[in-house]
Amino acid sequence: MGGDTPVKLLTDSWIGGWTLLLAAGLLAEMTPWPGLRAFRAHGVYGNMLVASSAVVLFLILVGLSRAATEITIWAILACVIKHLVDMYHPEL
Repeated sequence: MGGDTPVKLLTDSWIGGWTLLLAAGLLAEMTPWPGLRAFRAHGVYGNMLVASSAVVLFLILVGLSRAATEITIWAILACVIKHLVDMYHPEL
């Protein structure tokens, strides 16, 4: 897919927006706004997985498997990072 197609824009916006939100939660203690740690809650990650699953299902149903794969891989990596942070730094 060349250029900025609507699907590429959707995929990049979805991944970028959630990445910023989840990163803000993980890095909250290093900012002047420690309240951002609310974005580190398990519920936020659960909502991200449910919403991402719905988007992936839609993309698969309309035949856009590459975009669905990108979002799926990103969601799995985001959850693995969250799990590793919780395992090695439970105090955060």
